[in-house]
Amino acid sequence: MAARVRVTTNNDIAYLWWSVAAKIPGCLGFSIHRQARGQPAEALKAWVGFERGLKTTRSRNTDAWPIQSFQWKDVYAPREGSFRYHIYAVGGTPAKPVRDERPILTSAYVALEEQLGKLRVVFNRGLIATQAMNRGSHAPAANAEALRRAIGEPGNRVRRRLAKELLPTITELHARARDSGGVCYSALYELSDGELIQRLQDSPGAEVVLSNADSTRQVDGKDVPVPDGTNRDARAALRADPDCHVSDRMLGSGHIGHNKFVVYEDPQRALTTVLTGSTNWTPTGLCGQTNNAVLIEDPTIAEHYHRYWKKLRDEQVTLQGTELRTWARENPAEVSLGRGEGTLKVWFSPNTVHRTKSANEIPVDMAELFTLIEGARKAVLFLLFNPGSPSIIDKIKLVATARSEADTPLYVRGAISDPRAAAAGAVKVFSRSATRADTIITGVAGVPDDFGYWERELLKLGHAVIHDKVLVIDPFSANSVVVTGSHNLGYKASFANDENMLIIRRNRRVAAAYATHVLDVVNHYRWRYKLQGLHREGRMAEAWQDLADDDAWQDKYFDSGFLASRDRFVLG
Repeated sequence: MAARVRVTTNNDIAYLWWSVAAKIPGCLGFSIHRQARGQPAEALKAWVGFERGLKTTRSRNTDAWPIQSFQWKDVYAPREGSFRYHIYAVGGTPAKPVRDERPILTSAYVALEEQLGKLRVVFNRGLIATQAMNRGSHAPAANAEALRRAIGEPGNRVRRRLAKELLPTITELHARARDSGGVCYSALYELSDGELIQRLQDSPGAEVVLSNADSTRQVDGKDVPVPDGTNRDARAALRADPDCHVSDRMLGSGHIGHNKFVVYEDPQRALTTVLTGSTNWTPTGLCGQTNNAVLIEDPTIAEHYHRYWKKLRDEQVTLQGTELRTWARENPAEVSLGRGEGTLKVWFSPNTVHRTKSANEIPVDMAELFTLIEGARKAVLFLLFNPGSPSIIDKIKLVATARSEADTPLYVRGAISDPRAAAAGAVKVFSRSATRADTIITGVAGVPDDFGYWERELLKLGHAVIHDKVLVIDPFSANSVVVTGSHNLGYKASFANDENMLIIRRNRRVAAAYATHVLDVVNHYRWRYKLQGLHREGRMAEAWQDLADDDAWQDKYFDSGFLASRDRFVLG
């Protein structure tokens, strides 16, 4: 393959992938320089050098510590304006690296974007298992309780860093109601974040369908369930506010009201906008898990969500009854997002005839996802918490295996938060023509102990690490698909939960934003997941921990077709 580079972005990061035609003799790695439009270029930071065992929290730049890889993510990309990247080969010696005078590749200009036509798409930076969280102003990560306090405190810099644009996006519609008039109709599963509770109280006439969310407490060393423990205080606070109206939706065991959406009605009583996504309204939902949100400016979709919201509110005796299930099953909504922007379809749950999983019934929304996965041409990407079974994982594994056996492999990358689901879903599928896996599904982990350039990391604050529910198919093609929302992408969500699911087709910008997020998270945890296994086996010394001293680091990329599968997908 000729030398090529692709840069994709979302609201949070820029991700670079590149290839060169052949091994570069004497190349110790690559230096990447970012150039804002109209400004001088500057070398990006690097954190791993040539000296084994060096203990330092200081970064250098990629001129001194080059990148020995063919991908990199820029977590410091500027929030405003456009920029591009120059990629240089670095030669010389580890003691005296020398960057080439001219770049071997220069990318097109890109920008971090969140407003993509009718959709605003945002992701938080909910990765707490990072070296950045161990250092400087983010040092509370060394102590779980200190970090919990920090992320629950409005205005705290750690909270702002982790939540990113997710927080202002989630509060957008209630801010409109407060500042411009109108009413917000919310359906929420977990509500415990003080700032978000206050935003509901500040929103005139706020209407909330609030489900029960149980918690636990320690009694004699054992976890004891606390019915509605998560929402109890918020429910009381909203009930005490004469300007809020709360409708309780208390579902029985095995069923949860898992929605996290808001519908906005403007002062002229026109339903205009919907907020949805994966984010529970808790400090950990905002800051301690990976999550996403979508703001949809479309009256048809807003009206459809409002009809569903009223059905949830008005059910009284038999919750998740036949009328709701039949309506949800028979009334998906689909709209155009504009010329060249594709379509958006909405499914609601529960939408099955049976109230619990049945071998004789495939939920209509899951049947559509299975068909989409079967139709994938190049790639399937996903992030999941715990989808249960059957789920998209079962279908992806079947399709990936069949494609590899036919020597038409799919590039599959995914990560699952729940350890049991990750162990059950973990798989590597090889095609006959490749020596590298085309399908890799990983779990999550942090750096388990101090070693090399790394310090031990805190993995999580609660049950979830990845809380996204995201499926991306062929994101760099004209037939891209993105699936997101509150639905966990398994049968149980369709049978037993209140859920909403978005299917966005043929929108390249949205698909690229979600692909960037998925690959960021998967690649972040994949190395750490391997490292955790080595740590358990007492083999940490075998882990990669410093830069190679010569050009041999390139051999695995060119001797084994290491990049072939990736490049077919990313670079085309």
